[in-house]
Amino acid sequence: MAQINAQPLPKMFDKSEIMTTTTRQIKETRKLIEDITKSIDVSNASFKTVVKSLIDLEKAQSGERAMIAGLKYFSPSLECQQLVSKAEDQWREFESLVNLDLYVLLVAVRHEKEDLCIESSKLLDTLLLEYEENGYGRLHEVGLQRVLDWRRDIERLQAEYHQNLRQQVGHECFDRAELLGLPEELLTPANEDGRIAISLEDELTAMSMHYTRTKPAYMEAWKLASSGKELPPEKIPQSLIQPRLARRARVKSDRLMGIL
Repeated sequence: MAQINAQPLPKMFDKSEIMTTTTRQIKETRKLIEDITKSIDVSNASFKTVVKSLIDLEKAQSGERAMIAGLKYFSPSLECQQLVSKAEDQWREFESLVNLDLYVLLVAVRHEKEDLCIESSKLLDTLLLEYEENGYGRLHEVGLQRVLDWRRDIERLQAEYHQNLRQQVGHECFDRAELLGLPEELLTPANEDGRIAISLEDELTAMSMHYTRTKPAYMEAWKLASSGKELPPEKIPQSLIQPRLARRARVKSDRLMGIL
């Protein structure tokens, strides 16, 4: 069985490190692929010389990539979230490049029929499946590039959609009776009909801040991104819980009326 190195522990990042770390990781990946495709051919391709090298680098980078990806959701800094999106876009650009030479070596490893353990066989099959799902082995290079470009553009649109959801300024309106228990300062009517608007953006931001207090990794990210600011409360305030319950009750009521 091939020895696979253990995944390193995750590291917290300052926002100034996001792009430099991503650039370094992409350079490492590009260099490894170039070294493999230049020094190995189909006659001497093996799991150890091709697949294990790729997996070892992926594991070495995985902790950093996971923490950077997480900052997009738990960092209260909009600038930090935007830097993560920019870093992800760099990876999308890199992964949209056609790499026929590496695919040919992976196919050669499969045909070699080494006596691999179940885990190693699954790793090889997973790598090949990722290539074949994008048309490798069926399309010529121009067609492959077109498919990879489409995939990159679709993933970019998905990222923009979710970013819009996170950053939208939205609200829902409630009758005063629906918001019993909320502090009076939040009950100022926002509409001519006397209904009260509860900001979804403010609520989601405050909920995110709550988790930065209760989760050690989130707390470290908060301290890096919000130097000098007071930590959020340890328990979720009733002012956050009540509007969620009120909205949930109204949605259930609306659904019931729709059924009736």
